[in-house]
Amino acid sequence: MRYDLNKILAFVSRIMGTITEVKKLKSVTNDVYKIKNNNEYIVKIYLNRGLTSDLDLKITKRFGDFNGVMKRNFLSGRIGGVNFVVVEYIKGKLLSNIIYRINPSEYYRQLCNFLMECGKIKTKKYGRLKNSLDGSYKNWLRFLLDLEEDIYYRSNDFEKLVGINLCKLKEFTIDLLKKRKICSVLIPVDLNLSNFIITKGGKVRAIEIGSWFAGDPLFPYCLLLTHAWKTPLYNQIIKDKPIQEDTRISLFYSLLESLSVISFNKKIYPSKLKTLKPFGNKLSFMNIMEEQKKLIGI
Repeated sequence: MRYDLNKILAFVSRIMGTITEVKKLKSVTNDVYKIKNNNEYIVKIYLNRGLTSDLDLKITKRFGDFNGVMKRNFLSGRIGGVNFVVVEYIKGKLLSNIIYRINPSEYYRQLCNFLMECGKIKTKKYGRLKNSLDGSYKNWLRFLLDLEEDIYYRSNDFEKLVGINLCKLKEFTIDLLKKRKICSVLIPVDLNLSNFIITKGGKVRAIEIGSWFAGDPLFPYCLLLTHAWKTPLYNQIIKDKPIQEDTRISLFYSLLESLSVISFNKKIYPSKLKTLKPFGNKLSFMNIMEEQKKLIGI
């Protein structure tokens, strides 16, 4: 996707002040630049999806930075057909780059505190968050069934690829969750390990969450479980109280995350799909999905 960086930076400078330095950073899916004026910021230009980080901006404005975990988002917009966001620049190391070299207990405690803070924010409805910062479903189960359809229909031959029939998955979902009663809360969704930075002081900071749901408070722990599968962080998550209280549901939610990521990437990286891994992980999503299927018996 082509875009005019000069027009975007000119717009940013009119609001945030004269930009004195621009440096392009490495990024897997989007274009990212570090800019300087009196401070340092990140300009992220979205090449393959909509501006989900606009939700981060709205959420931090309404609810704060969740005890310093959420990055401060200063600006978002759309110029020349592309979306962009300007956020705080934080020095540190990506959690995905150091996950096999750390003792994860302290970092997991901070991640848990973040999820618990999100869980304190109640929502009236369920599903994907809209501009109103609420879902559009009256029922969590109904949302999940529609989510499963979306996962399967966004790419061709998905049933054959993952070895799970959609009707069977829906029946399994209904049987597993039909009696589950939950209070809908704010759920951060994009919990891959490259979305968190460990600062020099040992503080966990979220670079970008982007996508948010309203629903089961257990759900985000299970998303994190998928991305940390069999890493040192995995043992911390799998033994935690929320997972232990509902292990089968937790593993099912974790499986949904694997299916969603595989489906999303089927169009973008079809040739790399079988080897595609969570950031920082040694296992592929396909390997993780197969383990999850066996554990829950589907």
